[in-house]
Amino acid sequence: MKFQLLGLVTKNLFFVIFGDHTRAFNIATNDFCVADNVKVLEPKIFNIKSILFIITIWQKGIPNLGYARHWSIAKNIQIKLPITANGEIDFDFMENFIKAIQKLIIKDLVIWSQKKIEATKQVVEF
Repeated sequence: MKFQLLGLVTKNLFFVIFGDHTRAFNIATNDFCVADNVKVLEPKIFNIKSILFIITIWQKGIPNLGYARHWSIAKNIQIKLPITANGEIDFDFMENFIKAIQKLIIKDLVIWSQKKIEATKQVVEF
């Protein structure tokens, strides 16, 4: 996939979009356009699960200033990432952590769906 960013073509698989007023992070995997109140960040790592882990931690450190711009604070936030025994960033841990959360969410959705189906059956069969 190729993106065109300010007239330049890049082969990034995705970009991280930061909403300056909202403190929201999004991951763009397709062509997109933005307004002046967002920052387009080009990750140096290309594992979306690791990026999800990182931006979740990053977002937690940005205080809510209402509708003010947050980038001046966000760009200086220091976060702690998991490390291996060798002291290197543990991308495997981050990826596995996000996978585990995704599985828990799917499990909860299945349970919720089953309860809705049962409730609907009871109403229909009255």
